[in-house]
Amino acid sequence: MDNLLINYIKLLRTIPDDDGKIIAEHFTRKAFKEGAFLIQPDKIAREMFFVSAGVVRIGSFNDKGG
Repeated sequence: MDNLLINYIKLLRTIPDDDGKIIAEHFTRKAFKEGAFLIQPDKIAREMFFVSAGVVRIGSFNDKGG
């Protein structure tokens, strides 16, 4: 199974291949351009992300925009 998410989970705990397939079915690979927002400000997160390559910057905005 060539799935980075499942391979990572298997580093943490043993899971059967059938369970790995079920988990993988619920995830979709997405690519984001540099500088793109994964979640827009003032929006509720409705997705989970597994970052397999690159860097994610985490921040927050306040009422002054910073």
